[in-house]
Amino acid sequence: MHLVCNIFNEKTCAALSQRKMEDTLLFVRKVTKMWKILNIKSMYAGSNLNDKERNVIRDPNDVRLGFLENIATSFKKSDNSTLGNRIRGFTSDTANALHQTLNGFVNLIKTLLNVHHQYVMPGSIQSDRIEGEFGILRG
Repeated sequence: MHLVCNIFNEKTCAALSQRKMEDTLLFVRKVTKMWKILNIKSMYAGSNLNDKERNVIRDPNDVRLGFLENIATSFKKSDNSTLGNRIRGFTSDTANALHQTLNGFVNLIKTLLNVHHQYVMPGSIQSDRIEGEFGILRG
């Protein structure tokens, strides 16, 4: 996670903007926003960090869920494997994995909100703790 945060963040966006690298800037901004939404682990992160993207999700019609659906579709369209060209695109496996994972998260969040959960923190739906424990046991 640490390496991802070193690339996909506001500082990188500012540097890309200064260098007029618009296509890369657009991609990094989208992934940074996606990461913020999926990494909400605290009830108060949005207010503490003054970042509305990090507020817990309370509504199945939240615009951030629409954003995740849109970026999932754009990742799927970035599958350039049939063209034999990976420039500005993903391999078929990566495109499919991103598309399915993001749509899965959106569907899970909507389901949780529709079955009487008051809010969802997507960052708490992951396996880091389990993987950490296995790492200790393998140790």
